[in-house]
Amino acid sequence: MISTTAITLLTITSLFIIYFIDKFKIAISQKTKLIDLPDKTRKFHLRETPLLGGIMIFLIFVLINIYLFFFGNFERTDSVIFYNSTFCFILGLIN
Repeated sequence: MISTTAITLLTITSLFIIYFIDKFKIAISQKTKLIDLPDKTRKFHLRETPLLGGIMIFLIFVLINIYLFFFGNFERTDSVIFYNSTFCFILGLIN
């Protein structure tokens, strides 16, 4: 069972990660070249759009799984979900 203090700590850490990635999303997306450019055939946005939403969600997912691995109840099912999610994330980054 995860304690209330641990849940609070994970929540605050997650919010900081999201805040800093969102604050520096333009610089991060330009350095990593994760920018979606409008092409007027399929993409109708007006400006370049950073593609960092999935990375933010995945980092929070990894943070929670690291905590469960070291301090919580990390079971075999959790590891299978974690490995498959990591594979899908990397595949999405490559594509």
